[in-house]
Amino acid sequence: MKDTFSHNQFRMLNECPAKWWAYATEQWTPPPPSDAMLAGLFVEGVAGIGDGIEDAHASRVYKKDGDLKAAFATASAAGVRLTQCPISRDLLAGDCQVEVFGAIGGLQWRGFIDVVAPQHFTDLKFVGQMGDAWSTAHHSRVPFYMFHELQLSIYRELLLQDFDRAASANTGYILGVGRTPPHAIVPVRFSDLPPAVVLLGNAWD
Repeated sequence: MKDTFSHNQFRMLNECPAKWWAYATEQWTPPPPSDAMLAGLFVEGVAGIGDGIEDAHASRVYKKDGDLKAAFATASAAGVRLTQCPISRDLLAGDCQVEVFGAIGGLQWRGFIDVVAPQHFTDLKFVGQMGDAWSTAHHSRVPFYMFHELQLSIYRELLLQDFDRAASANTGYILGVGRTPPHAIVPVRFSDLPPAVVLLGNAWD
């Protein structure tokens, strides 16, 4: 049985409880990451906040001649764009891929935060659609960043429970970078995130 819970597990639980139970009890192993997930990891690697793509997935990223496949050439351009923008450079400066633990709602949680700086934390998103989209949780169309409010609230709570990093919980950012040229960069500041346990309760209901 998995000994920690996570935002991804919570999302899986809401989508399909049977699948989550099989995963939590280690009776089912998730499939390899999708191309979209790999593209996101590739952007992180180019932007300097992640390890990029594992060698095992190289054939999905590169052509036989060594050039990047189209989707990953786009991801590479988005990562380069992040390194060239002063605002995104500032928001991505700090400790990268920080693992955090804590208790929320009687469960032990675990998370990985893209960047934790002394006075803020940042989660990078490689965004396909910057405009509004329908959200079942909000029962309305909402901007892309509202889909990640719960995730940031969870990260904030876990940071608050870490004595050495509690000050970093003051402000959370979603840093969106567009998938399509010119790869718009949209930083969204969350200075007053709702308590994670409240959002989890609302999502559960």
